[in-house]
Amino acid sequence: MVGALGEENVVTLNTLNQLGTELKDNEELEEARKVLERCLAGREMVLGENHTQTLMTVDILGGVYQKLEDYEKALEYHESVEGD
Repeated sequence: MVGALGEENVVTLNTLNQLGTELKDNEELEEARKVLERCLAGREMVLGENHTQTLMTVDILGGVYQKLEDYEKALEYHESVEGD
């Protein structure tokens, strides 16, 4: 999936975020979690923890954890977005 652009490319990270969102919407929650965690790690490294796109991924991940009924983890992610 990463191809020639590399893991740290903004286009790659945007694609990972879109893929994770689609997987979440299709109830493929474990796969969505994996993809979004990968996206988040890349966005934090490339864009920083407080960048809008990074925070968007954090919020989507919170939604995934909520659907997985891991409410503690979901709250942790959602609160981290609200805190910034």
